[in-house]
Amino acid sequence: MISERSNPSRSTAVASARSDWRSGLAVPSDETLEFGHPAGEPLSPGGIGQQFAVRVRNAGLPPLPLHGLRHTHASLGLAGGIAAKVMQERLGHSSVNVTIDLYSHVIPELQASAAKIVADFVFGDATDSSTTSG
Repeated sequence: MISERSNPSRSTAVASARSDWRSGLAVPSDETLEFGHPAGEPLSPGGIGQQFAVRVRNAGLPPLPLHGLRHTHASLGLAGGIAAKVMQERLGHSSVNVTIDLYSHVIPELQASAAKIVADFVFGDATDSSTTSG
């Protein structure tokens, strides 16, 4: 999810929607809220986490806090080769250094993978036929 800090247009839209809702100009609904009660009123943050926990338990999965999905997304993205700068933007971190500091446990895997790719290329084990001359 892109944070309001890193996406000014989303920040403006969110502020406008909150203002409209508070002033009675707009009634929240399933279409205007990411999470809402069937009648349209917003859920509390704790309620969202509780509902997520129920669904995780009902699915037979090990317990995972809702915020854990954010960390899983970041770790899998970095391990899968998504650039740290791209993950920083997706997570809304203030700098790529924040992302790297928080997810440095994934970096050694990336270093080993990068070393293998370069070694395979240098020593002729690269599988990409476009890098060889015919």
